[in-house]
Amino acid sequence: MKINNFLIIIISSLTILICSCEKKPNYSLSISIKNETDDTLTVNLFPKSEYISNGMYNISDGSGAYRSPTFSLIPGSQNDFYSTKNINTTPNAVATTVFDSIHIQSSNANKLKMSFSPKAVVGYPMNLYNADSKWHFEKINSDNKTNFGSHPYESHNYTFVIL
Repeated sequence: MKINNFLIIIISSLTILICSCEKKPNYSLSISIKNETDDTLTVNLFPKSEYISNGMYNISDGSGAYRSPTFSLIPGSQNDFYSTKNINTTPNAVATTVFDSIHIQSSNANKLKMSFSPKAVVGYPMNLYNADSKWHFEKINSDNKTNFGSHPYESHNYTFVIL
């Protein structure tokens, strides 16, 4: 009888200990472009050579996923175009590290083509590569559920808006 009680106490204590352990969240920082114009925008990313494979670019430092460097944004839409596990950086630093330049063309032939690079911007009043550029920030905390429990996740999302 004493052995059974002892085992129940040990098992209960271990269960409480295991369940009460605080899980550290996984972190990510993502950068995106949002289209707040009335026209469809075509975005051409020019990743640095180490991020390119077979004409596609690696979309994250945490995965082996690749995507076309060209995409369209209809009015009101946005597209995440890179994510990193490093949340102690800035969106303009991520853009500078991964992309040589970014070109955006409006479907409206009367509007200028926008070109962004670390050294210059053409056709837009703000350069997304500059430290003083305006990125909209949103922090999202969530739990990724699995069959074995949940894993906390914290995402730092930065959006550069084209007006």
